[in-house]
Amino acid sequence: NAAEIEAMRSGRLHVGGFSTGPTAFAVNIAGAVPFAIKGYEKDFQGYNLIVIVKKSSPYQKLADLKGKKFAHTSPSSNSGHMAPMALFPKEGLAPDKDYKILFSGKHDQSVLGVNSGDYDAAAVASDVFHRMGVRGQIKEDDFRVIYRSAKFPTSSFAYAHDLEPAFRDKMLKCFYDYRFTEEMKKAFDGADRFFPINYKEHWAVVRDVAEGGGVGAPVPALVGRRAPGGLIGRPLSLLAGALGIGDQLPAKSEQERAAHNALATFRTSGFGYFLEQSTRPQ
Repeated sequence: NAAEIEAMRSGRLHVGGFSTGPTAFAVNIAGAVPFAIKGYEKDFQGYNLIVIVKKSSPYQKLADLKGKKFAHTSPSSNSGHMAPMALFPKEGLAPDKDYKILFSGKHDQSVLGVNSGDYDAAAVASDVFHRMGVRGQIKEDDFRVIYRSAKFPTSSFAYAHDLEPAFRDKMLKCFYDYRFTEEMKKAFDGADRFFPINYKEHWAVVRDVAEGGGVGAPVPALVGRRAPGGLIGRPLSLLAGALGIGDQLPAKSEQERAAHNALATFRTSGFGYFLEQSTRPQ
């Protein structure tokens, strides 16, 4: 997703697909315009943040997990980290206060870790959990879901904001008129078409999660309060934005040169945080 965002920002990509979390980066950094999600006749396909425990465990609610081994997936994951940070405190469980966050790296590793007993619980995406059951990697009946969030949108399809209008309109008609083959419907859990969406409405829950406790939360919260009326995209992280326009930033003063050096260090030692988003379902 990071490479796609940079390609669209620089004019080398005109239409692309972005995972749930990175869609917001694409909108704010590259000017992407989300227009569709895989879906059905009357609704889009989504997923939930779920918290799973072994069925044989005594845990029945989030508050029961204080002091337990709780797996998150990775810092940039919507359902695997940002949503838990924003939503769990309202349920009586404060991440990193009531329990130490243990990053597994991926949703499937969190699920397998609970299954093996390495973790007492894990926050994962519901569709990943279900697919693991369908593929025979786990038995869903061996687990208990003790928390389920509201529905999040899955990966979006978006076009560049400056796409030629006549081509854009033809492209949108092709997307909306197309019906998936039987093989595609099986692969996409029954979804049979591209469902029309817009960023303002369908990504509101994702923006709220990022603002409420995700990566760089204090920054977008402050900027959001100062934003002009009608602004529909909230910057999620000033660092994320700087990564996309590093070659355009000034480097005259000592402080500016130090910032450039820090970005260079991040790209070589910590850029995996940003690139990691391209290898995860959500």
